[in-house]
Amino acid sequence: MGHENCGAVSAALKGGHVPPHIDSIVNLIIPSVKKTSSSTSTQRLHDCITENARNMASKIAKSGHFSPAISELKFVPAVYNFQTGKVDWIGN
Repeated sequence: MGHENCGAVSAALKGGHVPPHIDSIVNLIIPSVKKTSSSTSTQRLHDCITENARNMASKIAKSGHFSPAISELKFVPAVYNFQTGKVDWIGN
């Protein structure tokens, strides 16, 4: 699950140097940044957050690090909105 106004996604969009404690997270987000090209910065941030939620759900579902029981589960991407408390479920 992603969340609106994510600082790590913002850092990935801006590029450049990031603090070491979020560097590995930002590197995971960069493929989502490359897939989006919205016209406004607000929309691009939202689109990157959404795309990253999709990518991470897919990555977790395909990961071989989990037990066979977990690999049977369906992972559904979502984005949480702090202001409204609403979770938006995203289709793959």
